[in-house]
Amino acid sequence: MKNMKWKVVFAVFLAAAIFIGVFGVSSAEAEVKITVRNNRSHNMSFAFRWAGFDPYYSKGWYRVNAGETRTITLSQPNIPLSRDSFGYYAMGGGSTWRGNNNDGFEGWIHPTEAFEFEFFPGDNPTQPKSGMQKVFFRKVNLRGTGEKDQWGAEKGAATLTFNP
Repeated sequence: MKNMKWKVVFAVFLAAAIFIGVFGVSSAEAEVKITVRNNRSHNMSFAFRWAGFDPYYSKGWYRVNAGETRTITLSQPNIPLSRDSFGYYAMGGGSTWRGNNNDGFEGWIHPTEAFEFEFFPGDNPTQPKSGMQKVFFRKVNLRGTGEKDQWGAEKGAATLTFNP
């Protein structure tokens, strides 16, 4: 009976180890790191937009104070899907940095509140929010970091510099 108890304990431990190994309890998720260098004399706020498997996503706001550098990590984007459709929208000091209908990406923001939208091209977000606006995001050229997530997708990064 005592040997049987140890066999059961060992079997449960082994099953848990296999489950963790197969399904991954890992922090190695797909991610994009955007480093923003704000060399301007005013604070700036950023929103980002990227493509997923079906829906697209937009999320904001990330504040970068005047004269500071901040690295923003987004852990949802899947780099192979987002590499050609990752963009930013920024506001600060009375100016706006955005794409246009020739070289930008359509997406959604809320101009005054934090937001996280999921949407399909040409459609409204699945969770609409009063006051949201459709805008064009400026393309970001992501580079691969050489690091891989748990699924083998390469992580991405970019640096955005804003000079006076």
